[in-house]
Amino acid sequence: KIPDSITPGHYVSAISNQRIKFKDIPREYRTREFFLHALSGVKKDIVEYVKSHPEEFDRQFFKDHIETNYVSLEFKNNDFEYMPLEFIDEEMVLCAMFKSIDMRYVERRGECDDWFYSVYRRKPEVLTQELYILGARCFAAKRNGKNNFLDITPEEYRTPEFYFALCLNNNTPVMEDIPESVLTTNFLVSLLNDNTGNIQCFSEYALEK
Repeated sequence: KIPDSITPGHYVSAISNQRIKFKDIPREYRTREFFLHALSGVKKDIVEYVKSHPEEFDRQFFKDHIETNYVSLEFKNNDFEYMPLEFIDEEMVLCAMFKSIDMRYVERRGECDDWFYSVYRRKPEVLTQELYILGARCFAAKRNGKNNFLDITPEEYRTPEFYFALCLNNNTPVMEDIPESVLTTNFLVSLLNDNTGNIQCFSEYALEK
């Protein structure tokens, strides 16, 4: 018999510390509270349970999970990779973006962006120009010659405002991929006036200019 003092939190801790597996948790302890704290893309057995029991996890569950647990946005199996398509809308995506900013992901540029790519693959029509601009500021980075965020950004959204956001606090060479027509003197001076550290992303063309 399980002691009365045992709570879902004990099982969250035990599964996080790999002392038990999801299949070992009694049904009565698989509560909403348990899933809000234990669900993570690295816990494949829990993810599979959520995917196979959609009737137990409504839209509000995913919204609460995103708002309260940052791991909801990380890894290949982030929430947006498997939540029902009808739950993926602008409100849910904004919730994720604000959580990203709140968790100071901007300081980890180019990381923790898994959820954005999941939305892009599954329901790209909900990603507005404003979201791409925010994403450019938080996620875009050029590493090993690739700027994955820029690659998925629609051409019509690649405005001077977007490119400006791309360069903010970015210590990777993203400016190499910005059209020279955008790199006006006003554009470059505005970047330096915002933060002299933005020069870290300047291309040879921009430095010479």
